[in-house]
Amino acid sequence: GCRPISDGLWRWTCTRGRPAGLTRMPEEKGVPRQPMFSSANTVRGTALHAFGDLTTRLTLRGVVEREKNISVGADGEDFTVISVPDIDAGREVDASSGLTEIRSQGVMLQTGLDYAGKYVFDGLIRRDGSSLFGPDARWNTYHRVSGAWLMGREGWWPFQQLGDFKLR
Repeated sequence: GCRPISDGLWRWTCTRGRPAGLTRMPEEKGVPRQPMFSSANTVRGTALHAFGDLTTRLTLRGVVEREKNISVGADGEDFTVISVPDIDAGREVDASSGLTEIRSQGVMLQTGLDYAGKYVFDGLIRRDGSSLFGPDARWNTYHRVSGAWLMGREGWWPFQQLGDFKLR
């Protein structure tokens, strides 16, 4: 199970994504499409804690996704018997099949700090991998950092009609 846990200082929660499923794609021009299998699983943990005027948040998330597409097809020409919809009646037959599998994984660590409701910091680092890219580009790391000063919440702020003024 995935239940919230709290020890009085930190609160941990986690969620899980949709389970695996088999989906039959809609027909295209009257021809049935082949089935597609897909699954996505996400686990997320969040910790919150306050140290006086400083509120902290730490989030860790992991994702695993998988998609499998199966295709089968056959064409025939120069049929020996006209109006018989049987591929075996064709003198020239072309059959094909294929399997495409896409896998991706990712992990993310995010932190947020808020001091007195006026000063905000946010940072994130993420590492993602996908089978859609070649071996040299399969894994990539991304990051971001941001900060804000909510000047409209300062006691000296003179413009009451601009109460939510934020400097980023």
